[in-house]
Amino acid sequence: MKDIPFETSHWKDEPHWMVKSFFNYVYEQNALIPVLDQITQRHGYGYNEEFCIFPDPNDSDPVYHFEGVMFGVGDEEIIITEAECWNYVRHVAAFYASRHGAEMATIENFLKRIEH
Repeated sequence: MKDIPFETSHWKDEPHWMVKSFFNYVYEQNALIPVLDQITQRHGYGYNEEFCIFPDPNDSDPVYHFEGVMFGVGDEEIIITEAECWNYVRHVAAFYASRHGAEMATIENFLKRIEH
């Protein structure tokens, strides 16, 4: 088993596999810290063919007029609620912190942004 935030054994059977794939991919690319920084500020992030997009009702392109958070892999995408997104963020942040304790303060600062 690889050291990744989310298990991938039954990948396509899970409705949120693209969300998990996004976080696994950025973790494997050592990009989780900048990704968490961006996402917890409600800014989208794309990394190769994996992406996370937040809505922008002021954008002229109607593709950005949605509720929730969009995740995608290649040409497949899913929109989940913001609450679901934050649950994934908390999970991956805890996973990362358990392996990189020196980054705990940074992770905690990111998580403070999403607590209501």
